[in-house]
Amino acid sequence: MYRTVPFALSIITSALVITLILSAVVASCTFFMIGLQNNFGRYYVGVFTNFFFVEIAVILTSLVVSNHVTGIIVVLAYVACGVMVEGYFMVVDRISWIVRWLAYVTPQRYIFRAIMRNEYETPRNFTQSALYPTGEAVLRFYFENDEGIETYWADIGISWIFTCVNMVLLVLVLRRYY
Repeated sequence: MYRTVPFALSIITSALVITLILSAVVASCTFFMIGLQNNFGRYYVGVFTNFFFVEIAVILTSLVVSNHVTGIIVVLAYVACGVMVEGYFMVVDRISWIVRWLAYVTPQRYIFRAIMRNEYETPRNFTQSALYPTGEAVLRFYFENDEGIETYWADIGISWIFTCVNMVLLVLVLRRYY
């Protein structure tokens, strides 16, 4: 029988390799198809961080529920809720106060912020008839009431904290139940 920590490390390492490759393919395709103009490396880090969090969350959830497919469905529901309140579909300030707290406990929010900062932090201008004529105006619209987190790397760091918490929970679940 394997010991818990080496077994968990082997699961995490195999997930890491698969996620590195998958996120490279997805980031390469989407970066150029969407027409993003700023740093591809930082965009790739955001995509990889999101994919790795989801992969670890699926592994952890699959250990707790009855099978792997149920784990995927549970994590998909969690990610979908996160996407709904992160700012992509609705700006956080316009969400009901009852569900606004969800925006702060999903790593997708911080990854979205990091990708938005990557694209719009550098000075750029759009056509004057655009709703938001500068990149700064776009960021101000999405993050007007966010205080304290001002950089791309802070957002990525918060997302990695969520991922590390999931990895620790993975080890604890393996120790307790297997």
